[in-house]
Amino acid sequence: TYMDVTKDQSDIPDMFFCILWMTAFFSYMGMVALPAFGLEKEVVVREITNGEYQLFDYCVATAALQLPLIFVCAFLASLGPYWCPPLNPSFSRYLGVLCVFGMHLYVVESLGVFIAAIIPNFILGLIVFCSALSQMFVFNGFFVSVENMPVFLLYPVYYTSPFAYTNQALFKLVFSGQDMSGWDKCLQKMKYPCYGETGNDVLDAISSDDLKYNDVDPWLWFAVLCIFALCFRFGFYFWLRGSVFDLRPKNAMG
Repeated sequence: TYMDVTKDQSDIPDMFFCILWMTAFFSYMGMVALPAFGLEKEVVVREITNGEYQLFDYCVATAALQLPLIFVCAFLASLGPYWCPPLNPSFSRYLGVLCVFGMHLYVVESLGVFIAAIIPNFILGLIVFCSALSQMFVFNGFFVSVENMPVFLLYPVYYTSPFAYTNQALFKLVFSGQDMSGWDKCLQKMKYPCYGETGNDVLDAISSDDLKYNDVDPWLWFAVLCIFALCFRFGFYFWLRGSVFDLRPKNAMG
């Protein structure tokens, strides 16, 4: 069972997939942003058109309101996968994991809001949202190495995938500096992959020429996630501003 996972060489893949499952599963919860905004969009457009408040104020208020809520969700979602059993016993590392994971969920939520503004139909928006997340998750650099990805997928998918930056940062935070067990036993049995005696050796083992996990700076990738969130929020603002202006002549005629 998962509770029996240790730092043994045979359990290292389980540690990887625990992190991957945590980021993937809870990312799809961001789909709730699609119907939530769709339900209030017409009301927001009408109130902004009537001058009750400014669009920029609405966008800032919703973004600020969602941020602490997302981090609370990240805290609750990460407790079990991280501590049962502990992926890394260091509490400071957990705080780093929580920051990166929370910002990742905020990016996904921002993407959902942006798609909801562009595609008013819930079913179509849900298809686009899930399809985009699935492609970003698969091509995050772990399942398919960067050097084996087609060139036409690197910039539109890999470099714009929040999963790539999140998983790389989480791997570095969880594994670096740890001591792993079962190295000698693994070499004797040769029944499963032998990753290394330390967490840094494990990161080297899964690295490629184009992606060195030991060279990853988790806080730099955290900053990249912040930029992604800002881009989606500004995209949401500018797209919704166009929608408001488009509706004003219709409201005036009515």
